[in-house]
Amino acid sequence: MKLLSSSLLLLLILSACSTATQFNTVNIADKYTLDIPDYLTKTDDLNDDASLQYQNVIRECYTIVIDESKQELYDVIAASLELSEYPQSMEGYCALILHGMLDGGGMTDYKLEKNQTINGLPAQFLSATLEVEGLQVFYKIAMIEGKKDFYQIMTWTLASNAEKQEADMDAILRSFKEL
Repeated sequence: MKLLSSSLLLLLILSACSTATQFNTVNIADKYTLDIPDYLTKTDDLNDDASLQYQNVIRECYTIVIDESKQELYDVIAASLELSEYPQSMEGYCALILHGMLDGGGMTDYKLEKNQTINGLPAQFLSATLEVEGLQVFYKIAMIEGKKDFYQIMTWTLASNAEKQEADMDAILRSFKEL
């Protein structure tokens, strides 16, 4: 009996110490899949343009995906004098996103990784710290070129949580698969 209770106690301690995040694959309209940590829950109030939105307000972790038709984006660029400086390509799409973030102000630090791939698709990664409403917020973003669409996967947390959350954020970004 003593051996059984000691074994149960050891099992409880070991399972409590396990920090490996469990991920669930989410399929969005048979268009793409993304692996989401089990501690995030679905929401619909983060971004009106997002096709996927998950959050955990206790951990201050958030993930969204915005997908845009390449042709519609190219049409907007072609029709806008302000946007004419952006080429109709993956590089132009990424430059447009980065420019928008820089124009928003408050960016204290960023790193752009070009010429990447996610499951065979061209991608660029952006890591940035921004001041948002007086808070330092850490973002990890993947900009991906699909067959007919561009995808922007954005994950963020408080900058003070970045070290704890970065591995999960990277796993989310790298799990993207266009169907």
